[in-house]
Amino acid sequence: MSGMNVPLPDGCGVCGKEDNTRLCTGCRVMPYCSVEHQSFHRPEHKSDCNRIKKCSDAMKLQEKILRFNPLNDLDVFEESRGRFWEIWATRPYMDARLDYRAALTFIRNATSIKLQLATLM
Repeated sequence: MSGMNVPLPDGCGVCGKEDNTRLCTGCRVMPYCSVEHQSFHRPEHKSDCNRIKKCSDAMKLQEKILRFNPLNDLDVFEESRGRFWEIWATRPYMDARLDYRAALTFIRNATSIKLQLATLM
């Protein structure tokens, strides 16, 4: 299984260049070395980008709902660690978080893997 130790790419989505890249402003996962490369790659990247952005926005919305709900005097992020799934009010947030992680799998680079791991922690 020699292919198992091949590092994941983390450079420009077009040319692979790793220096001075900027992440896509939509998904914040795919790096590009130039606006030209981002524009060139857009048709291929668009559906994954939109899926990730939509899931990220949904996750952030559900987090806001949990954090700033005036009916909830409990800070579930601090006081319910390890018990989130037991609390029904957190289920939409957890579902959105898992949807975001699943959407990230469509981009196979090191940034995506790091975000997936962070999402699962």
